[in-house]
Amino acid sequence: MQGEQFVYTLNVMETMAQKRVYSCWMLIEPAEDVPGLWVSHCLNFDVIAQGENPLEALESLREAVTLMVSDDLLNGRDPQERVAPEEEWNKLARIMKNGKPVKLSELKPDQKVLLATNETVVFTYIDNHPAVNQMPQIATSPVAYQPAA
Repeated sequence: MQGEQFVYTLNVMETMAQKRVYSCWMLIEPAEDVPGLWVSHCLNFDVIAQGENPLEALESLREAVTLMVSDDLLNGRDPQERVAPEEEWNKLARIMKNGKPVKLSELKPDQKVLLATNETVVFTYIDNHPAVNQMPQIATSPVAYQPAA
């Protein structure tokens, strides 16, 4: 499967633990139809969320991706069967080609930009069930990219 890595470990009880690692490209932009609202879109899983600012939209998207991927894996579905439409991937390509880096922590609340970032999400499963009470580990790219002004 593209974009997915498998890591296997053995615990003390000799139960096979499996980690699924996904790289997630995300776009964050002001909503076109609701002033003051931001929309975030995980292109790899075609999941959309919203928030009142870019960071809140990203947090909401992390939660939505976690729920969707966990549910898919628990029910034997491949979460990567969903993927964003080609025009969204083209938007990402334009930002990455022509954009400039910006730290997410330095964004101003009223700054109107289109952002692209990448996160790595690690899900741990034991015997094909999610580890009890264990949220996925998420590594966020320290920078996003915005179109050049």
